[in-house]
Amino acid sequence: MAQPRFSGTVKLDTGDLSDYIAPAQNCVVGKAGKETKDAQHEVQRHKKEEAKPVKVTLHDCLACSGCVTSAETVLLEQQSTEELQTKLKDENMHVVFTVSLQSVVALAKHYGIDPEKTLRKIAGALKSMGAKEVYDTCFSKDLSLIEIADEFVTRYKERGCMPMLASACPGWICYAEKTLGNFALPYISTTKSPQQIAGTVVKNFICDKKSLDPSKVYHCTIMPCYDKKLEASREDFTTGKGERSYCEVDCVITTGELAEFFETRGISIAGSTEGVVDDMTGLDEEERGAFFSTPGGSGGFVEHVFREAALSLFGEKVEGPLQMRILRNQDFREVTLEVNGENVLNFATVYGFRNIQNLVRKLKMGKSPYHFVEIMACPGGCVNGGGQLPPKEGQSAKELIAELETMYNASIHYRHPWENKKVERLYEEWLVTPRHRQHMLHTGYHARENTIGIQVNNW
Repeated sequence: MAQPRFSGTVKLDTGDLSDYIAPAQNCVVGKAGKETKDAQHEVQRHKKEEAKPVKVTLHDCLACSGCVTSAETVLLEQQSTEELQTKLKDENMHVVFTVSLQSVVALAKHYGIDPEKTLRKIAGALKSMGAKEVYDTCFSKDLSLIEIADEFVTRYKERGCMPMLASACPGWICYAEKTLGNFALPYISTTKSPQQIAGTVVKNFICDKKSLDPSKVYHCTIMPCYDKKLEASREDFTTGKGERSYCEVDCVITTGELAEFFETRGISIAGSTEGVVDDMTGLDEEERGAFFSTPGGSGGFVEHVFREAALSLFGEKVEGPLQMRILRNQDFREVTLEVNGENVLNFATVYGFRNIQNLVRKLKMGKSPYHFVEIMACPGGCVNGGGQLPPKEGQSAKELIAELETMYNASIHYRHPWENKKVERLYEEWLVTPRHRQHMLHTGYHARENTIGIQVNNW
């Protein structure tokens, strides 16, 4: 099995700093539950103190790859293709999949197949192995975009904490909670990621609609990112209470893991029979042959929120592609809205740890000019997630990222989220009250640095 590649922003190392930080050799959690020091620094030993067992949970994990704790072992066992195979063979389990478009495009590019056909072939292959339904993330992404746009407009009108920082990237969230703590929390959007909204819909709406026991529904997502495994394991993302509490997403398999899963079982994606991609709401089966969504290989949050804010707050309808200006590098861009000679909206996309650091510096100095920032831990964004397939021989990583981004946007049939009639019906039939919307589609984040006493001050 290939070594998991969690995002660089949640890895620590004493070497040179770059977009990715290499795995540390020593775990940041000592045997006594305290922060250890690098071998280059003084190490204090207390010979008379007897080390006591310490419980290290996934909340303590920085994904530094320096050790494998018992909690990480459980994570890797629960979110593995071996566990998935077990569930697929279990006749008492109702196995469903949600497949990200970034993963679909990566597989389409790798095998030289049209992305829409690729998704149908993935659906056919998974259903031949026992899956009951296979969904894409278009629907849950629509819900996420609607909620985050409403959240931003409300915050702007109420003069809330700015900039609002998108929360769909678990690598960024892990870093913010563990190293920035309470400083970052007021800026972060409470809207769940498309993955977790899909989990909410599956374990609540679908289970209710089909009279399914959530404990018997195994929800697996196919994602471009290993950090999504950590996101799915958060205690915040459960449904029910007490003994009747269940993970909304039971298992996350990366793009590369799915490809290996098929290959080791003699299944060819290219040679698979096309299957039906199911409608997550069950309201109808229209438009299953295309990706109806918002452009943007990392979720399209700036694309959608900028346009919604311009129209809602200033009556300005933004037509055509956003005029994004490249700043420090390709992964740091901004777009502004000017009204009567004044810049009234300033949005940015910030990808990669080095750019995130620069943004954090400005925030700490009170010099950030932005109202909204789409943050992604991986350079190049989600299409370059750590769980994606590597470049082929003779192809550079930059070339592959550019090709995936181009293919992703070319595959998208643009549609405003509210033009999705199933979204409208879901709000009318299920997400009826603001309180229910908040409960189902939003979450909270927590300062966690005190858990292991880890602080990173040397930016």
